[in-house]
Amino acid sequence: MEPDNKIKNVARLTAWFTLPSLEQIKRSVDQPDSLVFIYRRKLEEGVTAPQHLEFKIIMQNSTAECINTILKNIKS
Repeated sequence: MEPDNKIKNVARLTAWFTLPSLEQIKRSVDQPDSLVFIYRRKLEEGVTAPQHLEFKIIMQNSTAECINTILKNIKS
């Protein structure tokens, strides 16, 4: 999601992935409010593109809660 510049407090969905395609979550000690989600993606035959997509998200004071929610849903 990214903020909508025209409408206050609204964000636009720019991409989505399923939890099973989530391969890794990286968290930096230097940037505790930053999470990097690494997703694997299926490639069609003959397509040369990165097999993984990375999305960096900045969250203030909620990175641990986000990770715990994702892990809880994956276990379900």
